Amino acid sequence: MPREFCKNCGLPPTEHCLYEKATAPDGCVCDAFEWLGGNWENSIPPICKAFAGAKRCNNCEHDKACHEEAK
Repeated sequence: MPREFCKNCGLPPTEHCLYEKATAPDGCVCDAFEWLGGNWENSIPPICKAFAGAKRCNNCEHDKACHEEAK
């Protein structure tokens, strides 16, 4: 099940500022604040099939840990 958090403050629904729902794909363990202010609407983009990069994927911008969790 996708993880839910507020796109304004990055906190879960029970601990938010002015709650505006956003979701992260299954397997995403990124810090929600890393996506805040980005060019996305109400959900973080999906994790791609193969990690390409050092710490962050050049294709989908998710951390290496996200790719390992999504398997």
